[in-house]
Amino acid sequence: MNQSRRPQIAILSTSYREYDRRMQRISSHLATIGHQVTWLSRSYEMHDDRVTHWFKSGFGFYLEYNLRLLVRLFAVSPHVVYAVDLDTMLAAKLYSVLRRLPLIYDSHEYFTEVPELADRPIKKAIWTALGKWAINSETQCITVNQSLADILGQKYKCQFEVVRNVPPHTANQMSQVAQHLGEPHRESSRKIIVYLGAVNQGRGIELYCRAAQQGYLDSYDLWIIGNGDLLPHLRAEFGELPNVKFHDWVKPDQLHSLLAQCWLGLNLLDAVSQSYYYSLTNKFFDYCHHGLPALHMDYPEYRKLQERYPTSYLLKTYDIPGLLAGITHYEDPTEYKKSKLACKEVSLDFNWEYEKVKLTRLSDSLVGRK
Repeated sequence: MNQSRRPQIAILSTSYREYDRRMQRISSHLATIGHQVTWLSRSYEMHDDRVTHWFKSGFGFYLEYNLRLLVRLFAVSPHVVYAVDLDTMLAAKLYSVLRRLPLIYDSHEYFTEVPELADRPIKKAIWTALGKWAINSETQCITVNQSLADILGQKYKCQFEVVRNVPPHTANQMSQVAQHLGEPHRESSRKIIVYLGAVNQGRGIELYCRAAQQGYLDSYDLWIIGNGDLLPHLRAEFGELPNVKFHDWVKPDQLHSLLAQCWLGLNLLDAVSQSYYYSLTNKFFDYCHHGLPALHMDYPEYRKLQERYPTSYLLKTYDIPGLLAGITHYEDPTEYKKSKLACKEVSLDFNWEYEKVKLTRLSDSLVGRK
């Protein structure tokens, strides 16, 4: 196909572009196959596509941010609008309707069921109404796993394509995994247990820190890599613990050196959130691609993968006893090696080289619609 015929795309997100690896991969691939891509997002750096804002959170933030996006869209004049989650859909939908343009919706989570909306029925109703107004059979929809594709497809009466958020396959990285099927290389003799991702409510981070505070993790170091709403509170309460270290966000090119030192990954999610229950988090594949066995919850997507690839220990309960049972499980060298080998299989079967083909198909369907 003639790449010059591919339409200009504007991607809208509220994420910080330096740390949004899914959108980094997607925007890069779309540009590689011939699209002119403008990614309007927040950023810690100054550049032309950076979206600034006065409000920091709440209704004011989302309204201001979408108004700013709408103004920027009229300046950019794209042929296709790509909304990342419902929090950018107001601007994306308005512009696509006014200009009669194709609209892509990329749902990274079950947005109306996130923990932050659990006890806020009015806000939840607003987001639900926005989704039902904005998304229909004409919308090109993608999401991150099959459970969400089924649920959202039924909710909005349209088909969702699954484009998983997986790292690229790196032969050199996996050869290192194969050479070190036992303990990982680390500077200290203490085993490092790591959490990677957003530091938000319901993601197990307080549970890990409390386990450390109560002395259950005295034989281990606990690393928290990420940032989010809970980080200031956690630093204040647990920052003085000698075996707990907060790394804040790290850039993707720095991540490998940190994970290479770790012994076990953590990904415990509170099922009070349906968004978490039906999730398949980025960190599942990050851990696997770094040959890192991990603890996950016994939720649908993890259960399906565990049946074929025993990379993990699945917890039935979201509590400290469940956490400790998982850690004890991997003190058995046989179990640890089995999961490490399974991680290598996942990295071969689930990687960006396979997933980006779906984006190329989506791109092909847009040709001629501008």
